[in-house]
Amino acid sequence: MFKKTAYSFTGAIAGVVSVGVFVLFRSYPTIAEELYGIAVYPAIRVGLDYTLGLVPFPVVYLFPLVLLYLIWRQVRKKMGVTANLKAGLNLLGWLIAGFYLLWGYNYARPDLSERIDLAESVSDEQLFQLGQFSTARLNSLRSAGLLDVKSSNDSWEKELRQAVGREVSHYGYGLYTTCRVRQMAPAGILRKLGITGIYFPFTGEGLVEKSHPIPEKIFVMAHELAHSFGVTDEGEANLIAYLACTRHHSDLVQYAGHLALWEYLLHTFKRKELAIGVALESNLKPLVQSDLARLKAERQKYQEWVPRLGDFVNDSYLKVQGVEAGTDAYQTLPEQVILHKAFVKE
Repeated sequence: MFKKTAYSFTGAIAGVVSVGVFVLFRSYPTIAEELYGIAVYPAIRVGLDYTLGLVPFPVVYLFPLVLLYLIWRQVRKKMGVTANLKAGLNLLGWLIAGFYLLWGYNYARPDLSERIDLAESVSDEQLFQLGQFSTARLNSLRSAGLLDVKSSNDSWEKELRQAVGREVSHYGYGLYTTCRVRQMAPAGILRKLGITGIYFPFTGEGLVEKSHPIPEKIFVMAHELAHSFGVTDEGEANLIAYLACTRHHSDLVQYAGHLALWEYLLHTFKRKELAIGVALESNLKPLVQSDLARLKAERQKYQEWVPRLGDFVNDSYLKVQGVEAGTDAYQTLPEQVILHKAFVKE
């Protein structure tokens, strides 16, 4: 009787067990690193890369169709409420188990900050110095006015993947993925959901908003690629994206990294009411200011279907995975850059 009952709830049990393993891994991150990060995840990543990664279109489009098919197949059996509830619990359990196996256990691995020795805090003076540095780099890269910020280049994905791989390797992550980054269509679909990009574990793809202007698109691509290597904290994924961009050979890619940092810096200056930092905005050359205005205008074109729902869901999701800062982690890029001494040219 027990075996029969257990068999009928296989999916639900798998979900509960996967959560239990996650809790265990969170308590012992070194074990999570050794068992999952080094042994299991690389194999999963390679498997995804050389199967779904070879499909020439975003495989994520098929995911809701598969779910709908499974639900329809169950409903058409007309087996009653109890049977349908059982099937729903099993499906949910398999989804939870699949999420953790395919990527979610990365949340239990040591963060970048736990892999190296860092200073404990960042001063306003350090933030201001970073602002000066960022302003100077933006003006220098944009001074000639030759950056084609409206162009596109399919090689960015490969080059950014390599650049991101170099940066994460400094923190002990393996170089084993050829993760694809797909642009979602129609334009604005992700923005309307309240997100700009996402790594989707079930298909192993990085997904970015098609409507992004080029500098923003480059940075978001690098951010999602950082996730594909197993970096989970959003601020640390931003840091890896910044490093990969600003150490790239292309002036345009470097510019994308510095432009993203500047936007986070300005937000930080305003939040901390650091007037001397906010004043740096007036030192930006007209072309840079024009690019920033264009980014803002593009974002305002697409209103969320349910305002702030995307941020609420993402924030709740991150906190459930143990990221205490939630979506506020995105805003930590300036502090991350300083703590990791990333703005010092190597």
